[in-house]
Amino acid sequence: MNDDLFPEPFGPHYERPRPADCPKCPCHTRRVCEGAQWHLADRPVYADGTPYNEPCPCEQAAAQPENRMVAIELDGVLRMVSAQYHRVGLLAGGMLTDRVFRAESAEGRECPVSVPMVLLTPNNTVDPRLIVIDSRQEKWVMSFTAQHNLQRYQITGWCSTEDA
Repeated sequence: MNDDLFPEPFGPHYERPRPADCPKCPCHTRRVCEGAQWHLADRPVYADGTPYNEPCPCEQAAAQPENRMVAIELDGVLRMVSAQYHRVGLLAGGMLTDRVFRAESAEGRECPVSVPMVLLTPNNTVDPRLIVIDSRQEKWVMSFTAQHNLQRYQITGWCSTEDA
């Protein structure tokens, strides 16, 4: 049988469709920028093959924390606290509040400075009393562990207004 009579409908070579470009930058795909996966992506190149030397604007914007407000109730007192959402880095996907909390060590010594609270993404097993809502209507779970000078502390309440 002659193979020329049955041409391959997709052509002799299958090529994967090109991923969608990022609408905010000329250097990466949408998946790379939306997923903050710049460290996994190949270094971008121009159409002629020369390396792209400019920094990615999406990556630079992600390095700056986003300011938000969070309603936190502690010791029966509800306050709006400023917090910063981190897209990349050590706190990627989490938030860190301003230093408005007091804390104590396991030995009962009070921390000499006010401490921030780390807010993390909740899962299904989290006690609903620990969940707070930010200004973008996203849910976060409070973490009561803090650290200062390599010493671990437990958040115990609000700092007085003159200490903050």
